Amino acid sequence: MERPFDPSAVVLPCDACRAPVAAASDDAPLICACGAQVPVPPRPRVAVRAPSVVQDPALAAQAGELLTPPPSIASLFRGNELPAHRRDEAWLAWQHARRQATAGDVGAGDAMVFLGRELATTAGFAGRPLEARALLEATWRAGVAPRQRAVAAGAWARAALRSGDVDAAARCLERIEVDPAVLEMDSEWRVSTAMVRAAQGDDVGVLELLGSKPGERIIPVALLAQAVVFRAHALERRGDRAGAERALASLLQQGGGAARDAIERIRLLHPDLDLCRDSWGAVLAAHEAGARRWAGCGRLALAAVLAGSAILPTGLMGAFAVGQLVWRGLPRHWSGWAEALVPLVITAVVSVPFLLWGLSLAVMGLRERWAVRRGVRARAQVVGVRPTGTQVNDQPELALTLAVETRPPVESTLRMVVPVHEVGLWRAGVTVWVRVDPQRPATAVLDR
Repeated sequence: MERPFDPSAVVLPCDACRAPVAAASDDAPLICACGAQVPVPPRPRVAVRAPSVVQDPALAAQAGELLTPPPSIASLFRGNELPAHRRDEAWLAWQHARRQATAGDVGAGDAMVFLGRELATTAGFAGRPLEARALLEATWRAGVAPRQRAVAAGAWARAALRSGDVDAAARCLERIEVDPAVLEMDSEWRVSTAMVRAAQGDDVGVLELLGSKPGERIIPVALLAQAVVFRAHALERRGDRAGAERALASLLQQGGGAARDAIERIRLLHPDLDLCRDSWGAVLAAHEAGARRWAGCGRLALAAVLAGSAILPTGLMGAFAVGQLVWRGLPRHWSGWAEALVPLVITAVVSVPFLLWGLSLAVMGLRERWAVRRGVRARAQVVGVRPTGTQVNDQPELALTLAVETRPPVESTLRMVVPVHEVGLWRAGVTVWVRVDPQRPATAVLDR
C-alpha cells in the first residue's frame, strides 16, 4: 500500500503467519497469502463527546498515574521496554489478549493495548509500516473500553503522521473517542490533534491545545515528551525562543537522560517538521556545559568537608601538644610524653577513617568529571542492586551493576544516593542513561 495508515482501507494481521493483509473495505474478504482467512471484526461505534480546549481541573488527580505494563504481561518487559528477544512471546500474548478482549475482558483489553502499541512502535522503527498499521487497527477494533480504543486510535494517528501522511493522520483523529472527564482519552485527542496541526502549520492551534507554558494543560507521563516538544516548536515558530528553551530545559531537568533520548527520538521521527531546530540546540549546549562544569562537584565538596574534619582537629591537637612541650619543656619521664601526645594520637586515629572516606570520594569525584568530559553517553541495563551501607542525610547509597550498551558492551558500576521512598524503583531490568569512559569502564556516571 502506498498509504499504509490510510483509515479508508482495512489492514489486519493474519493469526497464522502474522503478515498484514489489506482490503479495500470492511465488506471485502481478507485472504492471506498463506491461505488463511482473516476475520474482520465489526468497526467500533465511536461515541465522541464534544472536545474542549479548556480542561477540567479535576483531571489533575489522574496526572500522576504512571504507564506501566499490566501485571499479566509485566514479565515480558524490562522496566517499560520490550527486549528484542521477547517480541515473539509478546506477539503471542497480544493475540491471546485480543481474543479475550473480543469476549469482553476489560483487563485483557488493557494488556492488548499496551502490547499492540509497543509491537507497532517496534515494527515502525524497523521499517515495517504496514505491520504497525495492522497491529494498531486490530487493537482498535478489539478494544473493550472506550479509553482503550482512544489509545489505539491516538497511536494510529501519530504513526500516520510519522510516515508523512498528514491527511491520513487527520482522518484518524475522527476515531479517537473523547471524554473530557478521562485524562487518558482527553490527552490522546489533545496531543494527537496538536501534532497534526503542527504538521499543517497551525501553531496557534497547537498552543491552544497544549498551552503556551508548562502546567497550563494536564498531560500524563506517557505523552508528556511529545506535548513539550510540539509546544516548544510552536513557541519557537512564533518568535518565543526563550519560552521554547524553558519548556525543553524543564523537561530535560526533570527526566534526565531518558528525557533527552525521548526529545531526540521525537525530532528524528518527524524530520520534515525540523522540530525545535534552534531552541533544542541551545538547550543541549547549555546542558552539556553545565554537566561538564558541575560534574563531580558534589563528591569533591563532601570529600573536602570530610578531609577538613579529619585534618583540622588533628592539626589543632598537634599544635596544642607542641605548645605544651614548648611551655613545660621536654618531659624527662614517659608519663609526661604520654600526657602530651596521647590526645594527639587518639585524635589522629579517630580522624583516619574520615580522611580515607574523603580521599575515596575525591577519587570518585575526579572519575566522574573525567567520564562526563571525556566519556561517551550510552544506555545501560541495571543487572544488580545492593546497598553499600553508607547513608548521606539518612538517604541510602546504592551500588548498581550495569550492562552498558557501548561497542563492545562493558560492565560498569554506579554508586548513587537515593531517597528512601525511591529505593524500590531501582531494580534489575531498569534502563538508565550513563556517561562512561570506554577505556576506564569500571565507574559510570548517571546522565542527568
